[in-house]
Amino acid sequence: MPRIEWVSDADEGLDQAKGSQKLALFSFTAAPDCSGCTQLDDEVYAEEDVVRFVTECFVPIKIDIKKHPESFAQFSVEWTPTVIIPDQNGRERHRLVGFLPTEDFLAQLQFGIAKVAFSGKKYEEARKGFVAVGRLYPETSAAPESIYWAGVSAYRDTGKIAPLAQCASELKLKYPESDWAKKASVWIK
Repeated sequence: MPRIEWVSDADEGLDQAKGSQKLALFSFTAAPDCSGCTQLDDEVYAEEDVVRFVTECFVPIKIDIKKHPESFAQFSVEWTPTVIIPDQNGRERHRLVGFLPTEDFLAQLQFGIAKVAFSGKKYEEARKGFVAVGRLYPETSAAPESIYWAGVSAYRDTGKIAPLAQCASELKLKYPESDWAKKASVWIK
């Protein structure tokens, strides 16, 4: 069974990501002392879908607190597990703290990729990524936030307000109690 081949040095991993078409994926761990880290390793990182997605999209970098405490300080990691997705310049664009099951974890990885595209002003690419999260992972907490950001991405790409109203209506219908529906409610006329 395939597995994730981790880089164990932050700078080396960032350099590899810069030299490729992939993003860096930092996984900060304190396993085996951290039950969430151990569960992430045993249940999520071992899943075939996760291995495939991480291998295709990222240069995976696992940082152990005992071996590289300076990296924890460098990235302001306060708890484990913490997963960070930076852009190609090493600037953090998405952070997960704590354990998530496979489906939620994959949704967050896809969301992080879309956030990197958005921060790079690649709004159509970001919109497609956010839409994919909402479509592929509708039961996750990432779905309503993705719908919100898909609308924002479309607005930033076109300058037209209609996508904001559309996403607000979709959020009101699908996730009416979410914070994202509340935030988007100002766009419904």
